[in-house]
Parts: sequence; C-alpha cells; structure tokens
Amino acid sequence: MKKMTLALLGSTLAVGMALAGGSAYAADLMAPPPVEAAVVSTSGGGYISVFGGYAAPTTINGVYTTNGAAFTAPFGSGYIVGAAIGTHLGSNARIEGELSYSSRAVSGNISASGVTFPTTGNESTLYLLGNLWLDLDTGSGFTPYIGGGAGLAVVMPNVTYTGAPGGTFNTTAYAPAAQLGVGVKFNVADNMSIDLGYRAKYVFNAGLTGTGTSGGLSGVNYLDQSVQVGLNIGF
Repeated sequence: MKKMTLALLGSTLAVGMALAGGSAYAADLMAPPPVEAAVVSTSGGGYISVFGGYAAPTTINGVYTTNGAAFTAPFGSGYIVGAAIGTHLGSNARIEGELSYSSRAVSGNISASGVTFPTTGNESTLYLLGNLWLDLDTGSGFTPYIGGGAGLAVVMPNVTYTGAPGGTFNTTAYAPAAQLGVGVKFNVADNMSIDLGYRAKYVFNAGLTGTGTSGGLSGVNYLDQSVQVGLNIGF
C-alpha cells in the first residue's frame, strides 16, 4: 500500500510539472515580441535636391580700370533657383555639388565717385559650388544643419547707364565664389524631406568689360543672400 501511495504521488508530481511547463511555453507563444526603441538616423546614400526662393537686394562694388574711380550699383530683390546632387559621409555629414542661378533688376542709379547716372538693366549670376553640410541629429524627423562651400561664379550683367561717362556692361565674367548656409530639413517620407534654408553667397574680385565710354571694372564684389525652400529625394 505504501509503495502504491508513493507511486501515485510521483505520478501526480510529474503530471503537475508537465502541465506547468506546457503553460509557460504557451504563455511564451502568446506573449507579444519585445518592442525596440525607434532609431532615426540622418545617414543614407545619395540624394538630389531642387530649390528656389527669394534673393535679397544687394549692391555691386568695383573700381574703374581707366581712372580708379569707385563704382557702386544697387540691385533690388529677385529670385534664385537651383539643383544639387550629393551623398552622405557617415551619419552627420554630406557633400554635394550645386548649380544655382540668381537674378535681380537694377533698383537705382550707378554711382561713380559719388556722381550718379541714370541706369537700367539687370544682373544674373550662375554658381557652380561644392558644399559640405553638417546635420545635427535630433533623433526625430526634424534635422537642423549648417555648412558652406566654394566654387565658381559666372557673372552676367546687362546694365546700361547714361551720362559722361556712359556705357554698358554686358560681358560675361568669371570669379571665385563662396557661401555659408543654415537650414532645417523636415522628413515627409522615408527618402524625402522638405528643406528650408538661408544662404549667403559672396562673389570675389570679378572683372567686367564695359562698352562706350565706361571702360572696365576691376575688383567687383557683392553679397548674394537668399531664403529658399527645396525638396530632397534620396536614392
């Protein structure tokens, strides 16, 4: 009788342990998988960007090559359009090549050593720049950035003024250019973002050829500021 009792107790314990193990296994099967924290990264492959915006008024400064007289010409607000193609360097840096174009109309009279002359026309600049941008990863779809670049400016004036001397500046010139910029990107899809930015481009030491009695200009400099909105598409 004692042996039968011990056998019964053993069988009962074995069944209980089996049922407990089965219940734990079933609970594991029914439990949801662990949830990992979402990770947002600014890193990626290549991208293309198109943009456009408002170009602020500016003043072109230079010196007449004939007599060394100071030259200034005011230009009103205009527009900028452009495109860029780039790639990411790790998680927070990217490089790109930019092609952009800005244009403005004359907003006042040319001044030569303080003497003003009635002026008409416009001035356009084509930029070919290499840029480096540093992204500030906020762990969200909101990514501020800062950076700049350098390259070539193609200066394309079409300016006529009357008086003595009078003349026209309408010959294309080439000059060094650089820019600084800040902005913020807003993710709208996995590989797409809206880019709102400010750019300050500067054209250094251009030389313009004049017709008529105006002669040429040397040391032409100007600041080209703009506020732009763009669309970045990754690939």
